[in-house]
Amino acid sequence: MGKGEGKYYRKKLDEGGNEWENMEKLFFGYLQASDIMISEAYAIYNPTLITSFINQKNILAARLRESPDVFFNDAWKRRGNKEKEFVCQEFQKRVAETGWNEKETIPIIPCVHGTDFSLAMAICSTGFAALSALDAGWYGSGVYFTTYALYTVAYFSMRKDPAIIISYVTPGHMFPVTEAHTDQSQSLLGTVLKSSYNSHYVVVQSDGTVPDYGVTELKNETEETSLWDEIVVSQEPQITPVYVLRISNKNLNRLLQTWDRMKKDRRTDTRKIKRSKSKVKTAAEI
Repeated sequence: MGKGEGKYYRKKLDEGGNEWENMEKLFFGYLQASDIMISEAYAIYNPTLITSFINQKNILAARLRESPDVFFNDAWKRRGNKEKEFVCQEFQKRVAETGWNEKETIPIIPCVHGTDFSLAMAICSTGFAALSALDAGWYGSGVYFTTYALYTVAYFSMRKDPAIIISYVTPGHMFPVTEAHTDQSQSLLGTVLKSSYNSHYVVVQSDGTVPDYGVTELKNETEETSLWDEIVVSQEPQITPVYVLRISNKNLNRLLQTWDRMKKDRRTDTRKIKRSKSKVKTAAEI
């Protein structure tokens, strides 16, 4: 597989090779990395994390099959909530766009996490567990991911050696977050994940806040969006890293300036990100 370090193996990908092309299809296709430039890419293989990931997925599938009323109960649906329904629809679209979850009761989705290169490699060796204790988070305590690579610019751009980890994540029973972190009566800031849920999923604006659903028109039919997402998971077995990308510094300042403008003008943000309709390779193929 390549160079082994501790509990995991990494292989540097040859630019232009088949493995590099598979990574690019995922990164610039489904994950919509836009203008992010890659200087190096590594395929990651950690047998321990992969085994835990598969076992966790099987456990979640068994719970759904045997006790759905206990482990997959959505009480909020009985009260009716158009905002949460919208978030669920956005989540299901991202699940469907992978191209491999059609027959899966417990989906697997590619997600990204922006960080420093040395920390990324440490995570690939020991896992994400330590991060869940460090990030209280606006939308619950756990490890934060997104399915939009460009959204991680603010997280990796200020790092000395910026990097992105591409991981497979199994969200399991997902709670759709619409609660603003500034709403003291409902905020999930620093709280544990909702009882009986395995993850939180939130649709966010460029500055990381939830849309003002009182004035935002809820549309999910369009091929374009200026909204992003965050996924919060608390259990390490729900995650397995598959790639680490070292990010080039060549255009970081321009990317960050663009992102800052989007945050300052989030209400009238005209930057649109095309949602790719192309199918990416299956998890097994990658």
